[in-house]
Amino acid sequence: MYVEFEGLDELIKEFESLASEKEVDRANINIIKKCAKVVEKNLKPRVHKSKDTSKSGLKGRKTFQHAADNIEVSKVKNTKGVKYVTVGWDKAKDSPYGYMQWEEWGNTTREPHAVLYPTIEASQSEMNEIAKDEYENLISKLK
Repeated sequence: MYVEFEGLDELIKEFESLASEKEVDRANINIIKKCAKVVEKNLKPRVHKSKDTSKSGLKGRKTFQHAADNIEVSKVKNTKGVKYVTVGWDKAKDSPYGYMQWEEWGNTTREPHAVLYPTIEASQSEMNEIAKDEYENLISKLK
């Protein structure tokens, strides 16, 4: 999912006019990392947990831990000039938390329990504040 920061256009333009490309890049990476931590923090309480961890996971791939306690946050990646991180679980069939895709989107026997998109939407204002604060701090240092 693509996250767009709202109401920061003027601030971003001012920062980009004052900073070098390297400084802009570094600031964006810091913002991405901080926002990933926010999403991870807000995602954890939304994920269903069984009372008995021996019931968590798929037969043959049980870790005896809850998926909520094992949310993966990738390193910052760059694809075609777009920097991003992924927050969630590997959805490969042989991944210990691959079943989370069925939790999120459902399947023929299970209704979906969406947690990723609602978490990102609920985290949007906090992420906007992080970006705003980061840009304002850097602008004040550059002036």
